[in-house]
Amino acid sequence: MKALVRKRGYSLEMRIYLKEVALNCNIQNYHCLFTRPLGESVRRKTIEMFEDYFKSGEKVILDCSEIEDMSPSFLEQFFLSEDGLIRHLIKKNVVLILDNVCEDLEHSIRTSFIGVEGKNSIIIIKDNEYHLISYKDEKQVKTFEVVKKAPITARELADLEGIEINSASNRLYRLYKNGLAFRSEKVESDGKSYLYYL
Repeated sequence: MKALVRKRGYSLEMRIYLKEVALNCNIQNYHCLFTRPLGESVRRKTIEMFEDYFKSGEKVILDCSEIEDMSPSFLEQFFLSEDGLIRHLIKKNVVLILDNVCEDLEHSIRTSFIGVEGKNSIIIIKDNEYHLISYKDEKQVKTFEVVKKAPITARELADLEGIEINSASNRLYRLYKNGLAFRSEKVESDGKSYLYYL
């Protein structure tokens, strides 16, 4: 089973090919993934096959090459359910990112994620740039846009946005808590702070 692991910036990145996981589940029509039972089967197989690779502080790139579409029931079971892949990875401090998402699949994902916030937001790579799907909180989207460009502390975000440091800290912490960014502790002469990054 193919899984590429490499160092990118501040974190390790592992690439999983969804097509290969589907084939490993004996799904021959992997181009269109439909039904809740298939979503459960692929979710279970993904975790079973790659659990040992899910390490805190890593990015998991789920490569959707050759996947043309997924039904809402498949998406719900695979990503969004209580035991879905997103929540499983959040518990491990792993950021999930989708890559090579075709237009139809992106539309299905956006439609399935409508009205779902927080733990069920997801990042896709489009035109070599990270994009956040599902978050309705404009302040959080703006904060994500800052974090994806460069590592930042709450003090730096507060200065950049002209907001209180507590507000900046809360925004950054919510991104981290929802599996949309990493953080590392910085200890300096004036105290401790966290550096948030993607």
